[in-house]
Amino acid sequence: DEIKRSLDQLIENEVFSVVLTGGEPFLNRDGLHFALDYLKRESMEVYVNTNLSLPLYGNDIKRLQTADNVLIAFHSLDKDKFNKIATANSYDQVLRNLRILSNEDVKFGINQVVTQENKDQVYSTGKYLHSQLEIKYFSATPIIPTRKNILLETLTKEDIISVAEELIYLENETGI
Repeated sequence: DEIKRSLDQLIENEVFSVVLTGGEPFLNRDGLHFALDYLKRESMEVYVNTNLSLPLYGNDIKRLQTADNVLIAFHSLDKDKFNKIATANSYDQVLRNLRILSNEDVKFGINQVVTQENKDQVYSTGKYLHSQLEIKYFSATPIIPTRKNILLETLTKEDIISVAEELIYLENETGI
């Protein structure tokens, strides 16, 4: 009921585009499914941001196929760095889910949140995902500190320029 009331307010206020995110939206799988179904009936643009760390089931894929795009966080091609940044042992699950989505009719892109830990892996992570999954969309965004301990992970101006250069090189080489 709470989700429906929120969605009705969006519709009533003529919002035309919604991003379903969280935390992790699959932690409330039923709510995510309901929101996708409800908003798509209203012909609203609906996007989902997820880390894909939880198992995907048939109903999940069916719903994601209706989304206009799914943006997936992927921290690094290096399993240890990925799991450290994710603060979870989720690398293998995320790759499994990416393979599932790449074989289904789900429009998705990958975003690498860049920290001091993975700033030198933007090009190699994008190249790896392109070679393994033939992804078409890859982006990188600097981490935005939300806690004091994350301040150490913040990128410098020079780091951001280097990441941008890696993205340009990746685009020129692969077309993604």
